[in-house]
Order: sequence, then structure tokens, then C-alpha cells
Amino acid sequence: MKKCLLIVIAALGLTGCSTNNVPGKTNGWIDCYSITVQNGGNTIFNQTYQVASSEVWEYKNDKGESLFVDSRPQYTDYDNTKVDCTIAAYPSRYESIYVEYTFSRFVGYLTMERNYYLDLSGRTIDSETKWMKYKGDKDSAPYPEVGMANNEEAYACAKKNYYQLGGFYAQSVYLSLDSNLSSLERHTYTQVGSDSVITYTAKWF
Repeated sequence: MKKCLLIVIAALGLTGCSTNNVPGKTNGWIDCYSITVQNGGNTIFNQTYQVASSEVWEYKNDKGESLFVDSRPQYTDYDNTKVDCTIAAYPSRYESIYVEYTFSRFVGYLTMERNYYLDLSGRTIDSETKWMKYKGDKDSAPYPEVGMANNEEAYACAKKNYYQLGGFYAQSVYLSLDSNLSSLERHTYTQVGSDSVITYTAKWF
């Protein structure tokens, strides 16, 4: 699968490393369970490996085309009832005409991992988020009225497109399809300098 890359150049540094489980290693990539960067006594990067479940929801337009997203945004109507938001999807960030997608169904779950890799020689931290076929034991949906989860189908659907929705939900959620990442593997790279200390614990599993 094509990787989508985001490059972040941060004012971090690397003068010394405290290592666990990788004795004597001074170059190459380290798969870290946890990683902390300190500069002048201040912690400026602090992350730990994470694993969690992630939902897959389907929205459709009037042509039957589907978008798959990680949540079901709703707003509260004047009579205090929950109403599903629509998704206003712009084909590109340059276009002013959008296609409206409405709620269709809950599909199932994915397993999400957040990994952190340290390149000792290149002084770079790779923060990876990836989604994969569900590895847990959930089979029910977040809301009883939308039925049971089909986790095999959820993975197949998310491979087509999988958008993350966030922020305040109004009656419509706006989404630019060409400038929002939709792949199942995403990376942010943080390049480090020479005046900080990185402490990490390498993965043991």
C-alpha cells in the first residue's frame, strides 16, 4: 500500500541516548516501545506504543458511491434529538461544489497501532499510525440499532478509503478528498538536531 508521508521538522536534538534492550547499537532503525526527547530539562517529545480499536462507518451519495470514516458525527436538533450529520465532500481543495454523503451503516472494527521508530544515524523519529484487520473480540456495534460488526468487511472497505473526522460537528462535516489522508498507513517524520537527549525503550514483543 502506498504510504502517505507528512514531514515535520522540529527543533529537537540528539546528543546522547539512553537505550534499553539494544545493547551497543549506535545506528539503524529502532522499533521503540516508548521514546522521550528532552532539551534543557524540558520534555518536548514523549510517546508510547499504542493499540486500540477503530470504527468503520459507511456514508453514501445519491449515486451509491461510498465514503468510509472513523466516526458517526451527529448534532442535537431543536427538540433535543440526535440527528446524523451529512458529509460535504469536495473532490479537490480547489473546487467549490461538494457532493453530499449521508449516513448508511456501521460496518465494523479495525485494529489501530501507533508505532515510533528511531533512526539513530539519521536523527529522525518516524511516528507511524496504521490500521489493520481487527485482532480483538468485539462483534457488537457502538449503537444497538445499527446491528453487528462485520470486521472482515470493515477492513476490505477501509482499504478503499478511510477518512478521519474530527472537530466540532455542525449539520455538515466538510471534507476535501484530495488533501485529507485516506490510506491505512500514515507517517510523520520528526528530524532531530544536536542539543537534546533521547531516551527510549526498544520493543520486546
